[in-house]
Amino acid sequence: MFHFLNGTWTLITATFQASVAVQYDNHVYLVPDIGHNGLGGKWEPVGGFTVIAAIPTGQAAVIHKERLFLAPGVDSTTNSSRLNFSNPGNLDVWSASDFIDIMPGDGTKVTDLTVYRDNLLIFKTRSTWILAYDVEPADAVVRHTSLTIGVERHRRMLNYENQVYIFHGGWVYEIINYDFHRLNTKVPFVIDETAPSPVSDEIIHLSQLEDRLICRIFNKIYLYGLRTRTWSEWSSARNELHFFGPIVTLHFSEGEHKHYAGSAVLSQTSFIELFDEATLQTEETLDLAVNLIACRTKTKNFDLAVSHQFKRLWWWGADVTSRNDITGIATPIIASFDVAWQDIEETAWQDLGTWAQPLDEPGIVQTVQTTQSGVGRRFAKFLRGLRFRQINFAVELTTNGSTVDGPGRVFTMTIITESKQTVPKGVN
Repeated sequence: MFHFLNGTWTLITATFQASVAVQYDNHVYLVPDIGHNGLGGKWEPVGGFTVIAAIPTGQAAVIHKERLFLAPGVDSTTNSSRLNFSNPGNLDVWSASDFIDIMPGDGTKVTDLTVYRDNLLIFKTRSTWILAYDVEPADAVVRHTSLTIGVERHRRMLNYENQVYIFHGGWVYEIINYDFHRLNTKVPFVIDETAPSPVSDEIIHLSQLEDRLICRIFNKIYLYGLRTRTWSEWSSARNELHFFGPIVTLHFSEGEHKHYAGSAVLSQTSFIELFDEATLQTEETLDLAVNLIACRTKTKNFDLAVSHQFKRLWWWGADVTSRNDITGIATPIIASFDVAWQDIEETAWQDLGTWAQPLDEPGIVQTVQTTQSGVGRRFAKFLRGLRFRQINFAVELTTNGSTVDGPGRVFTMTIITESKQTVPKGVN
């Protein structure tokens, strides 16, 4: 473990590996990870590292009512439903009798925990529990809030203001007043496992960058605007920038804070800083003049409330802000069928369609509108016509992220169309 300050790395200890650290009483308490030899301890810049042999192993921790609570984690092999806690006000002292078992013997493990509404919210792999007490943990009341939704591994839960967000079974849930609300029902995640190998268990995680919730799931990075309540997606052609792990936010004096993340690819040692706005440092560090940021927005499928008729698209356009090329893509919806490998074994590679439709390429109409100089707001008109029954639209912009190049923004889309023909009898 290392300490990073002003661009310099300083070794704290090489005797054990920790997966979680918490700050209390001007010290950073380091909890030894499951399966790693070595004793935990505490560290502070002046006195250095001090061993605390009594700290149990664990993969998640939180301070609640002056005690440090530890969750064993999904990699634990013994007492995997046990919640250990320290003495009040003295995190150096741990008693062998200070623990609470959360529904032991149910075949699940305690993976994470957080403080919520003056109680502990405890997550097992397939359930969620509330632990409440006033004075002593021995008097605590434990009750479930969900027996079907939990957290399968640590770093898949985060707090934001008065809400808690978790990732479970491919879905992101928002917990408000102990009720679970699924956020990505209309945006189901794509499981794309084409990530570099080997990767850490952080290849699936939840993180926060300012007012954005970031959900990484293998090769995909989905973002949820916590203010706008909308989904978007990030991607980068550079592995060291695309495959980042959980984001850690460090707070400094006078409201200053910075966001850092390490690589989730085990063969890489990249340590990057993420910025919420364009700065000269990002241009110099990431060479963004060469590596442009691609911005893409896509609509839902439209049938214009007349699904039984074909429509004629005359032209469409988008109201945008960009100083670079604007690409518009109109995609009519066609039927898709499952294709086996033997169905395409005699088809040349260049003759294949998309991954979703290798034998039946949809009639995509893509047009590019070259912008004028400057970053003013303009309307890009795409004049290509098309016949369709259902259709969706996408707009792609590029920017290097600097204040000179300007942001890429899409305000509205407009389509000019009319009904042309009723579909024939039968299924169409």
